[in-house]
Amino acid sequence: MTINERFDKIINELYLGNKSAFAKTIGVAPTVIENIVGTRKGNPSFNVIRKVLFANAKINPDWLILEIGTMIREVNSDEELSINTILKRYEALAVENANLKIRNAEQEKRIAELENML
Repeated sequence: MTINERFDKIINELYLGNKSAFAKTIGVAPTVIENIVGTRKGNPSFNVIRKVLFANAKINPDWLILEIGTMIREVNSDEELSINTILKRYEALAVENANLKIRNAEQEKRIAELENML
């Protein structure tokens, strides 16, 4: 099975064949997914694979990348807790990053004001 077929399997089994829902869930344009599973059969980028695995923590990365094991990985409760901890940390970092961008823009505005005063 090619990686394109594995993407198609994820879409069919987890998203009931809805490519747009899959694209939206992982945060890419529907055309990106169409290029992977449509007639073009382009290879997904590392970034797209990473987004699939991040958005769908139960997908087995070994299966997606290497076709080893099953599509859905078995997760024990300790591992599930770890995944949730990682996801919460990622979300916190994303919020922190957004706040830093806002503060940076404010600082740049203040610097421009000070330069105009000189």
